[in-house]
Amino acid sequence: LVHRDPDDQVRFLAITGLTHALLELLRAEPAISGHDALVHMAEAIGHSRPEVVGFGLELLKDLRARGLILGTL
Repeated sequence: LVHRDPDDQVRFLAITGLTHALLELLRAEPAISGHDALVHMAEAIGHSRPEVVGFGLELLKDLRARGLILGTL
């Protein structure tokens, strides 16, 4: 993932395929909450909801702290 930080410096962040899919889902469905997107992802990959949602919420918090996504979780 290529992005610019608050100082306008280009940064690179290695992401997994699932992270990419999550970001694409959030882009395609701007009204969906982070939590609901994670539940959708868990169902799509056949994993337990608590595991995916717990990990995913931490991921979304990190992405938000980096300024890569907006919104609430």
